[in-house]
Amino acid sequence: MASLRNGSSRFLPVIAATSLLAIVVSASPLLAQGGPSGFTLGTGLAYGFDRFDGAKGVENAFGWDLRGGYRAGYVGADVGLQYFPSFDVAHDETSGEIKDLLIGANVKVYPLPDWSFEPYALAGVGMTRIESDTETVVVEGEDPVKSSDKDTGVVLRFGAGFEFSISEGTAVFFEGSYVLDLDRNPDADIVPIVGGIRLLF
Repeated sequence: MASLRNGSSRFLPVIAATSLLAIVVSASPLLAQGGPSGFTLGTGLAYGFDRFDGAKGVENAFGWDLRGGYRAGYVGADVGLQYFPSFDVAHDETSGEIKDLLIGANVKVYPLPDWSFEPYALAGVGMTRIESDTETVVVEGEDPVKSSDKDTGVVLRFGAGFEFSISEGTAVFFEGSYVLDLDRNPDADIVPIVGGIRLLF
C-alpha cells in the first residue's frame, strides 16, 4: 500500500477530532429531536485480532478502551483510545511482543435512536503507535539477537455496534471495527472487538 506519510498527515487526527465534535455539537438542537442528547463517556475491554501483513506467529491480544464525545440523536462523535499491551510473537527462532496504541476520532450514526437497543455504524480517522521488541536465536547456544522498533502512522476505522440501555443515561455497548493502516508497508491492520459501558450526561 502506498505510503501517505508526510508532515501534515500527523495533524490529520487532531483536525478531524476537532471538526467532528464541533459539527455534531453545533447541529445538536436539530439532530437531538430524534433521541438522546448529551456528552458521553465510555470504557471497556478490547480484544484485538492482528492482521499484520508479513508478520508470522503473532497472537491476538487483550487490551482496554476509553472514549468520550457528544451524542445528538441520530448522530454522535467521539475521541477514543485503545491500547493493546502485548501481541505475543513466536515463530521459528523469533519471540517477543508488539504493543499497539490507537487514538482516533469517530462519527456514529444511530438509525433507531428512540429504541432501548440501538445499533450504529461508525467511521473515523486516527493514529497508531506500534512498538516491537523481539529476540532471534541465530546460533544455538549463543545470546539471541535483539531487535526493537517504534513507528507511528495514520489509520482509518470502519465498524458497527450496538448500545443497550440499562437505565437512564447508562448503556452497555458491543462494537467491532476494522482499523486500516495507511502508512506502513507491510500493513499493520487490526480488528478490535470491544465491550463495555457508556454514560450519557
